[in-house]
Amino acid sequence: MTKKTEISMSEYFDALERIKERIAQAQRQVMTIANVERNVLFWNIGNVILEYSQWGNKFVETLSKDLRMTYPNREGYSVRNLNYMKQFAHRIPSEEILHQGGAKISWRAIKLLIDKTDNLEEHMWYTQQCLENGWSSTVLSHQIESALYYRQELADKTTNFKEQLANPFSEQVEEIIKDPYIFDFIPNAK
Repeated sequence: MTKKTEISMSEYFDALERIKERIAQAQRQVMTIANVERNVLFWNIGNVILEYSQWGNKFVETLSKDLRMTYPNREGYSVRNLNYMKQFAHRIPSEEILHQGGAKISWRAIKLLIDKTDNLEEHMWYTQQCLENGWSSTVLSHQIESALYYRQELADKTTNFKEQLANPFSEQVEEIIKDPYIFDFIPNAK
């Protein structure tokens, strides 16, 4: 058996691309894990703040100042962000729910959900959509503003398309119902 001593350029570039893809994959995994760990940390900080909420806003202000002095090169410990952590802990009642998806999206998306959703069910529905569809916070914001959750919930409760229509027609009809109708081109009738 002879040993191959030279590598062709195409073999080299193939090996290089495989290595680069593995590096990129590892970087994505590390970023995802870091994101989850940060969100779990923020949820835990929020629980501590909830625990001492009887001390009022002064507690959060002092805590913010002390954390920023202790960790001067780190962001995220402003009064506003600590209040988001408190709201996050209040919204997500258990670590089990947190790990079902609540911690797997970006902090920006979590803050958006705190600001723009009314309850845990809606919050978790949008969280699941972010995970399944890879939504950015910009897309998430648009979907919330277009009331996608309520339109889909209404469609799921008021139609029997899946039972009555064969695929792909049932899915197409559902998609038509889910899309908002925007009739900007029709002038207001007076």
